[in-house]
Parts: sequence; structure tokens; C-alpha cells
Amino acid sequence: MGQPVVFWIASVLALSLLGSPHSAGAEPTQVVVVGTQHFLTDMPAGFTPGHLRAFLVKAEPDLLAVEAPFNAPDPWSYAPYELSRVTKPWADQLGLAVEQCDWLEPTYQLQLGQWLSGLRTAGHGVELQRIEAVFQAKNAQPLTFELANSDANYELWRRYHADLQRLAVGKSPWQARNDHIVENVCKLAEQHRGQRIAVVFGAAHAYYLVDHLAGADGVEVIPAGRFLPLTDAEVQEHTHQEDHLQALRLLNFGAVGPQQLDKCAEHLAHLEGAPEFAGDYLLFHGKLLLHQGKPADALTDFNALAESGGDAVSRFDGASRLGEAARVYAAIALSQQGESSAARERLEAVAADESVTTPTRQWARQLLAAAPTATD
Repeated sequence: MGQPVVFWIASVLALSLLGSPHSAGAEPTQVVVVGTQHFLTDMPAGFTPGHLRAFLVKAEPDLLAVEAPFNAPDPWSYAPYELSRVTKPWADQLGLAVEQCDWLEPTYQLQLGQWLSGLRTAGHGVELQRIEAVFQAKNAQPLTFELANSDANYELWRRYHADLQRLAVGKSPWQARNDHIVENVCKLAEQHRGQRIAVVFGAAHAYYLVDHLAGADGVEVIPAGRFLPLTDAEVQEHTHQEDHLQALRLLNFGAVGPQQLDKCAEHLAHLEGAPEFAGDYLLFHGKLLLHQGKPADALTDFNALAESGGDAVSRFDGASRLGEAARVYAAIALSQQGESSAARERLEAVAADESVTTPTRQWARQLLAAAPTATD
């Protein structure tokens, strides 16, 4: 037998002994499940964008699996606020792949409501109330990043869903959705054998994903606790000035509590004097003054921005023109001062200005339709 033939036989034998890349001896894909909350951009104590970024930096993932549906034509339109404003921009900046692993079921909320209604119809209404009351009582403490990713929080949600499932026949829509997520993560793990995937989902999903991925073939679940706790220095290092702008989202609502207003004032202070945030600072400072019952002072900010803003786009949403928004808010400030005629004139001017974007003109028209007229 010639030497080349012997070499070929030896090579085949070696490959058969080693097995395929998917055999038990192949290097597993490491998976780290990261429980988050969708409005961490509001920067609640202990759970901010800085916490999430600091954790991900320590976890060193090769790619992210996220809560956007893989089976939707435009998956990012379904992305939670945290994903679109924090997680994906962070990954994009570092060049990390972001893979959608959620499941879009258009009637999911309807199915969930029907499932719960079915439990009540079956005579479990009182027990449902008891289960919910126990869960809410145990879930009352503020959710920090470390608590969300703790065994205690896993057990809280595990028990809650188990208690609900005990009353039902068959899988709940919640279980069906999470089973799809697990299946998608497993497929991703198969495609990225030997790498590390960070699965970033709402904290309520975390226990289910950990439990079911732990027994999956070719998957090694790395406990989130391995990268905790996070130090204050780590969190601060990964907190961006932009985070303080995003935390002003609450000022877009009609009513904001006193403590929340104080927090917004603190976030604004981080933006004051920064040239890149000058326009947004004026806009949101004016909104803060409106909430504080100081429309005259707010009008000063809005007028200044209307004159200087031009076509500059807000860094808050990357879409709104600062000058246009200031013109509308100036009218709102005038209305709050009782100057309804002047407010109407401002809104009519915006609505008739063809250089103004369509959404802002529509907003002005809506306010005009709701505003009192001179004959009211």
C-alpha cells in the first residue's frame, strides 16, 4: 500500500474518531442571559444604561440576541425602547452583530387576555387575584440591575408563572412565545459554535431562558452573577451624556410628579453648557419650566430656540426639528399664561408654514382643534 493511501486512511480514521463539529466533544456556545427593563433610559436608581453597558463590557459577548422579532419584515419597529436607544447603538458602535430572536404573534396580547379570561370563566377568578396579590407584594421593591439578574428574581417570576400555569390546561401564550425564543437562541448557538452570545431580554423572560437553555445541546449557560456586582466606577465609565438627555423623556408627558421633576432637573444640569446639546437643553428646560408652572420663563427659552434652532434636529429622537418644536411649545406657553389669541396666532402660523415638517403641522392643527375660540 502506497504512502498517500495510508495517509488518506489515517485521516479518515482520525476524523471519525473526532466526530462532527456538532458532537458531544465539540466546543459549546456560551450563553449569558441578561435581564433588563425596557425604560432603563429613564435612569431609575440602580438600573441605568450605564449598568447595562458595563455588564456587557465585562461579559465580552461575540454577538447579541435581542428582543426584536425575527419573523417580521421590519423587526426594529417592534424593538423595546431600551433596545433601540441603548443596546443596539452600543453594539453597532463596537461592530457586534445583533440578532433578532423574539417571536412576533400579531394576536399575542389578545390571546393572553383570552387565556386569562378563560381561567376566570373556569372558576379561578379568586385564585388569580390571590396569585397576583402575592406576586405584587413580593415584587414591590425597586428593581436594580443586580436584582433583575439574581436567583431571587428568577424564582419570583418562575413561581408566579408556575402558579398561573397550574390553573390552566396546555401552554399559555407566554410559554409559547418563550419556547420560540429558546428555539431561536439555540439555532443561533448552532451557527456560532464556540462563541459567546449575550441574550438581552426583559427581566421577566430571564428565568425561563436560563432554565430551558441550560439543557440545550451544545449550549453552556454562563450565570449573569459571574459578572456582578458592578462598581460605581464601572457604571459611571459607561454612562454617556446622551443618557441624561434620554432620561428627560418624562417631560413629554402631560403630568410629572415633583420627585420626577427634581430628577429631570438633575439630568438637565449634565447637559447645561454642552454645545452639542444646546438646542435640546433649551427645549427640555422650557418643558421643565412648564411643568413647574412657570410659562413666562418657559416662553423665553422657546422663543430663543425658535429663533436659533433652524433646521437642527433633536438628538433626543433624531427626527424632530428643534426650531419647529419650539414654535409649538411657545404657543403652549402663551396659552398657559391665558394669552389664547396669541397662542392661536402662533399655531396658525406653524400650520400654514409649508417649510415646516408634516408631523409638526399636524400637531399644530390638533392643538388648534382642541383650543378654545373667541366665541367659546
